[in-house]
Amino acid sequence: MPEVTQQDPPCPAWRQMLPRPTQAIDMHIDLSHISPRRLERIAQAESVDAAASMGLLDSLIDKVFRGGAKEAAIRALYAAINRPPDDDGPGGTAQQMQDFQNLRSLMLPEHRERLTLEVVENADETWDYAMRLDGHLLQERKGMQEEAEIAELKHTRNAIAVDDYLCKLQNHSPTAASLVHRSDRFLIEQGKTGDCYALATMMGIMSNPAMQKRIEGMAEITPDHQLRLKFEVRPTAFNIRDIHLQDLNGDLELDQETLATICADDAELAFMRDKGYDLSLENGVLQVDIREDKLQQIIGETRSAHTNSLIVNILEHFSGNLLLRLDKVAEEKAFVQLEKGGAAGSEFTLIGHARERHSGLRSDRDSLIAHKDRAGNYDPLIANLLGYAGGAFSIRPDNVHELALQLKAFDRSERCLASGGANGFVYVGMKYGRPDAHGQIHSQHALLLQQIEYNVEKQPVGVYLQNPWGNRREPEYFSLDDLIGRNVSFAQYHPVDS
Repeated sequence: MPEVTQQDPPCPAWRQMLPRPTQAIDMHIDLSHISPRRLERIAQAESVDAAASMGLLDSLIDKVFRGGAKEAAIRALYAAINRPPDDDGPGGTAQQMQDFQNLRSLMLPEHRERLTLEVVENADETWDYAMRLDGHLLQERKGMQEEAEIAELKHTRNAIAVDDYLCKLQNHSPTAASLVHRSDRFLIEQGKTGDCYALATMMGIMSNPAMQKRIEGMAEITPDHQLRLKFEVRPTAFNIRDIHLQDLNGDLELDQETLATICADDAELAFMRDKGYDLSLENGVLQVDIREDKLQQIIGETRSAHTNSLIVNILEHFSGNLLLRLDKVAEEKAFVQLEKGGAAGSEFTLIGHARERHSGLRSDRDSLIAHKDRAGNYDPLIANLLGYAGGAFSIRPDNVHELALQLKAFDRSERCLASGGANGFVYVGMKYGRPDAHGQIHSQHALLLQQIEYNVEKQPVGVYLQNPWGNRREPEYFSLDDLIGRNVSFAQYHPVDS
């Protein structure tokens, strides 16, 4: 199957000078060779070709030894500086801020702080901004008073502060990742551990272009140098531990917990603080402050998913810690339920089960739990934190005909990844792997529905699925018969505000 690409809307010719997002996966703009004299020339040049003009020797050195890095930097800077004047207004400001951040993210991490955005609030309640490189003015605007424009300035200023903070924690390494991907397309590869259901869910959510800006808006740096994330939580959503522990007769059940009960429990809050997270919940907003040493631990964990969006690693750790149980709390609840139910003799089985699923030993792995050893439902928790509803593998077709009808419904709702991700996504649970000597297929696995293949009669005949083991890989193809043989089931997620 050829790689699925999304059709980009037309854009002005000047913007086409910027490196395309799909071309920027492994590329950064290197400003090492941009001298103050060259910067002045870029600002004064009448065309991009004039700005990029170099002497024969300099051009040869750039092509042979730098791979054209200097010319790429010049062209990108020229495009950022020379925006047409008709791009004013809230829409133009939003695009300017987006392009500024894109340009910044394309730079080598060690150079990003050289490109600055100065934002000033004036006494008359208007706002000014100036973009500078090494102090040299690239672009400015004064007297802004539209609320939408000011909101864009504040958002960009804050996003840059978060990016610089995280980049510094990563020692400005060439591979330093931002909170969310910017010019690069979203990349993920499941690490040595991790929950495929949670990672598939995040892969679907991050395919939605609107999520990039939304997640940026959730983050800020506190005065005491912690990363603060604010999640809007729907109080009626299932958003915490999947606690359904029953005795041998199936008539005992521990209470489910919500984020509200966690944030009202001093023991749980102390547990989370010990893990590096300070929690508070007020007016439906969960505030999570993450210590600097905790962030460094998350960044340095080699068994995490490999991604260019640190929010994935942060949620991978945070949700796992949130799903851990304090053994003492589990024991107390178990005994209370046992006393009420009078189920003498089963207490050790129940408590043992609680410890097995929520053992403190997992904290040694810092909540990075393989999908074969899940401690709870990570996927609905993460989806709720990021503003998505749905979940649960409730769609289980019994035959090829039912499967074909369901696939058509997914396509109509535009929830295949190939549709762009704005309306949500479908993730797939099924037996995965090759049959053994006895024809058995083992290991449940979660993948995402990328695209549906149709025959000439416009009937579904197969699907392409994206694996969280690495979305750089080509999607994997499965026929409808193969899916039924693997006991396929589906879950849908969609943005709450869509």
